[in-house]
Amino acid sequence: NKMIWVKVLAVIIAIPFIAFLSYLLYYSMDMSKIFFIVCDSAIIIITTAATVVYIKHLVMIRQINNSQSVLETQRKLASLRLSTMRITRILWLQAPFYTCFFLNPAMIKGMTWPLAVFQVSITGLFVFLSVWLFININQRNVEKKWFRILFSTPEWTGINQSMAFLKEIEEFRRE
Repeated sequence: NKMIWVKVLAVIIAIPFIAFLSYLLYYSMDMSKIFFIVCDSAIIIITTAATVVYIKHLVMIRQINNSQSVLETQRKLASLRLSTMRITRILWLQAPFYTCFFLNPAMIKGMTWPLAVFQVSITGLFVFLSVWLFININQRNVEKKWFRILFSTPEWTGINQSMAFLKEIEEFRRE
C-alpha cells in the first residue's frame, strides 16, 4: 500500500508539473531562451517517461494477488523492482538540466570568469553524479551502503519486504 501511494502521489504531482513546464516551453520559443528550451524539454521528456512507467507500475501492483503461486508473485515483484531501478536511473539524468535552465546567451557573454567557473563546476558535478548513478544503479550494487540509503523510500522498502517474505515462504515450503 505504501508503494501504491508513493506512485499515485508521484503521478498526481507529475501531471500538473509536466503541463506547467509545457506551458512555459510553449511561451518561451525564442533563441534568447535556448538554454531554457533545451533544459525544459529534457525535463518534460524524462518526467513524462517516468510518469508513464509509474502508471505501468500501478497496473503491475494491482495484478499481484495472493491467489497466485509464490513463484509467479516473486517474478512480478522482481520485474517491478527492476523497472523501478531503471526509471530511477533515468530520472537522475535530468538533474544537470536544473543547474542551467536559467542561463541565456547574453548572460553567458557577460559572465565573469569566477561565475563561469562556478557554473561549469556545478553543472559538471551534476553531470558526473547523474551519469555515475545511471551507470551504477543496478542489481550488482544492491548491498552497497549508498544504494541502500538511496533506495530507503517506502516504495523500495515495500518491494524488498515483499520479496524477503516470499523467499521465506518458498524456503519453508522446501523444508
